[in-house]
Parts: sequence; C-alpha cells; structure tokens
Amino acid sequence: MSALVILKVIDISLPLSPDTPVFPGDPPVGIETMSLLSAGDTFRLTRISMSAHAGTHIDTPSHLFVDGGEIENIRLEDLIGPVYVIEFDGPRPLDESACKRMDIPSNFSRILIKNKRPNAWMDETAAEWFSVSGAKLLGWDGLSVDPPESEKLPAHRALLARGVHLVENLDLSQVTPGKYFLACLPLKLMGSDASPVRAVLLEDFV
Repeated sequence: MSALVILKVIDISLPLSPDTPVFPGDPPVGIETMSLLSAGDTFRLTRISMSAHAGTHIDTPSHLFVDGGEIENIRLEDLIGPVYVIEFDGPRPLDESACKRMDIPSNFSRILIKNKRPNAWMDETAAEWFSVSGAKLLGWDGLSVDPPESEKLPAHRALLARGVHLVENLDLSQVTPGKYFLACLPLKLMGSDASPVRAVLLEDFV
C-alpha cells in the first residue's frame, strides 16, 4: 500500500489583520488584545471581530438566496482533493469565450483562477460556463468574482445557484498553473452565509 508523500505545502490564504482589504462596505478586521502578560495579566487573550467574508473565505448559497445552504451544509469532501490552477491574463472581464480557450482538463472539478490583471472579475457567461462544466469548487484570487460596484452580483448568483462552492481572496501569486492537491476548510460556524478558510496546496504528491 503506497503512502501519501508530501514534498511541498503552499499557503494560498491571505493574512488576516486590520490591513486586510475587504469588500467595500464590509467591516474591517479587528484584532484586539484583551489581556497581556507584559501588563501583569495571568494570560494573554485576543478578541477578533470581522465579516465572515474577510480575507480568504468561502461563500454559501445563503449569501444570496433565502433558502440557500449555510456553512454547516457544505460537504467537506468537495473542499479537499485534486485541483487545477489556471491563469487568466486577458482583458477584463473573464467571459465564456476566454474560458473556452483555457486548457482545463475535463477530469478536474476543482478550479482555481490566478489573475494576472489587477481588479479582475468574471461576467455571468463565464460563471455559467463553469457551473455547467461540472465544477464543484471555483477559487478566485481577487477580492470578488464580481466588480466591487456590482449590486446584483450576477457571477456569484450563477455559481451559487448551481451549487458551486465559491472561494474568494486567494493568494496565488507564488503558484505556477498546473495540478495540485487542495485543502480548503471553513470554520465550523453554524447558520453563517460564509466563513474564513485556511487554504493550502500540496505540490508533488503521490
């Protein structure tokens, strides 16, 4: 029986701090020290305040749909497994025609998109293309798959309505496109429409 041999782990999560960029209108990340050893306290205690969408996070259907599933309804098996990283360097936004030109192996249901253009986003045709192509997880290394000024969030809606797990705010800057193994687990929050995740890629695994 062969054993899993991990040669390299790549952290693709953004650090969480008051400097973490957040979606316009969302509260900033707050990390406050409540007690401190150097101040004579018995222990150090930290309080965290933030949106569930801060930093690298996963959205659920309840983010946009009244009867949508929440964090506790996610199948963790969908968030762990082989993944393919692709690179988008075309004009904004990413659309269906650009998706069709990408060389994505058909046997991968987890896709991460590395954006070479700042403030990239995808339009509804691209989101629908991924939704019907068999994707069960789509990762994006920008702040949002929709432009910040969008109010209706059409790309979000197209993905979440079809059960595609949407992970945003990844850091793929040090990742070369290709095949990896993904682990991307949310906090065990109950009744939440999103959760921060610690996402990592395993490289050169057997």
